[in-house]
Amino acid sequence: MPYAVKNSPGPVSLSWGSETPSKFIETAVDYAINQGHPVFAAVGNENTGKPMYPAAYPGVIGVAASDGDQLADYSNRGDFVKLIAPGSAGGAKGTSVATAYVSHVAALYMQHHPGVSAAETVAALQKAAGPTCFLTEPAVKQLLAK
Repeated sequence: MPYAVKNSPGPVSLSWGSETPSKFIETAVDYAINQGHPVFAAVGNENTGKPMYPAAYPGVIGVAASDGDQLADYSNRGDFVKLIAPGSAGGAKGTSVATAYVSHVAALYMQHHPGVSAAETVAALQKAAGPTCFLTEPAVKQLLAK
């Protein structure tokens, strides 16, 4: 992760995980966050309700998958979920797709707002998602139009 953090000014997208926490991974995630990068991570494609790491680490934005206007049946859920985004594209589906989508939106937001911090970027995405946490396509269009 240090290589990615040093060579990119944008968000970090993590589309993998484990139910077992790892001090090594937590340290790497903390490094990215402390260097000013928003970190987004998939929450898992099994609806277990169990925390998935790195999505459940403090400061990481856990991303669940939606299927239309509802949480996808397969998507994990829990208090570590911070955003819900479309979970299918080009025949692929899952929380990894949703995480890539959110990371892309964050990168575009940061590009449109030079100098914006990671915290401001995350806050803008969460505000656009509203109390339901759903980052819908209309909300994204409105967010990026500002």
